[in-house]
Amino acid sequence: EYSAYVIRSAKTLLKIAEALSLPEEERKIYQTEIEVVTRTLNTQLWDAQRGTFTPKSNGQPLTLEEPDSIATLIPLVVGADSITTERRSALLKALTNPELFWSSYGLRSLSKSSFAYRPAVAGKGGVHYGVNWLIWKALLDIGEAETANRLAQNLLNGYAQAHNLSGGYPEWLNGDTGAPQGANDYSGDACVLWLLQRSYHSVGTISAGWDTTLISPYYDKAQDKARCAFRVYEASGSGVLLCVMGKPKANYRLTGAVSGVQTSDENGVVVVHLPKDTALQTLEVSPT
Repeated sequence: EYSAYVIRSAKTLLKIAEALSLPEEERKIYQTEIEVVTRTLNTQLWDAQRGTFTPKSNGQPLTLEEPDSIATLIPLVVGADSITTERRSALLKALTNPELFWSSYGLRSLSKSSFAYRPAVAGKGGVHYGVNWLIWKALLDIGEAETANRLAQNLLNGYAQAHNLSGGYPEWLNGDTGAPQGANDYSGDACVLWLLQRSYHSVGTISAGWDTTLISPYYDKAQDKARCAFRVYEASGSGVLLCVMGKPKANYRLTGAVSGVQTSDENGVVVVHLPKDTALQTLEVSPT
C-alpha cells in the first residue's frame, strides 16, 4: 500500500506542478517517481496465485497474515494506467467477494478467509472508514459506479445502525455484524462518511475519483441544473462523475463533453461516464 500511496501522491503533486507552470525539471522529479514505483509495484509485488498485490520485504511477505490484508487492494488507487485490466479485474473480484473483504457494512480490514480473521478486533477484520473511502474514489476512476454505490450505502447504513445501537459515534464496525466497536465518541477517519453522504444524498453535489479534477462546479436549484468544467488525467481510464440532482427517477439531458439523456436513480444521482480525453472540458446536466 505504501507504493500505491507514493504513486498517487506523486500524481497529485505533478498535477499541482503543471497547474503552477513549474519548470520541467521539477515536474520530471514526480514523473520519474511515478514510473519507477509503478514498475516496482507491478514486477515485484503482484501475487498471481492470490490475484492481489502482496506486501513483501526481500521478496517475502512481512507476516503470515499480510497477504490477507485490505492493503493488498490499495493499488486500485494508483489509476487506470498503472496496472493492467486483468489485475484490476482480479482486485475487484477479491474486493466484492463476501468470503474475503466484502461485507454488508463495508470492506473488512482483513480477509474473512484469513487464519487471523477476528471481526471484532481492530485491523483484524473490522471495518475502518478511511481505507474504504480511498477505494471508493478509486472505483469511480475505473467506471465501477454500481460497486462504488453499493459500498457507500453499506458504509452509511452500517454507521447509522451502529450509531442507533450505541447512541454515539463508533470508531469502527464489526466485520460480520456491523456492531459498534472502539471508541464511542470518535471522529478521525469516520469524517469521510460525510463526503459519501454528500456524494449520494446532497442535491447539487458533483463527485469524482482521483484522476478527474473538477473546476467551478455549480448547481442552480431553481432550474435543477448542474454544470462544471473538468479535466481527466488518465486517457486510459473510464471514470465517472456523480451528479446529485433534484428529482429521483427523472430524465436529465447531458450537454458538452458528454451528450444524451440519463435517468437519475432513486436518490437523484445521475452517473456520467467520462470520455477518454485529457483536455479541459465542460458538462451541463439539466431536466429534459
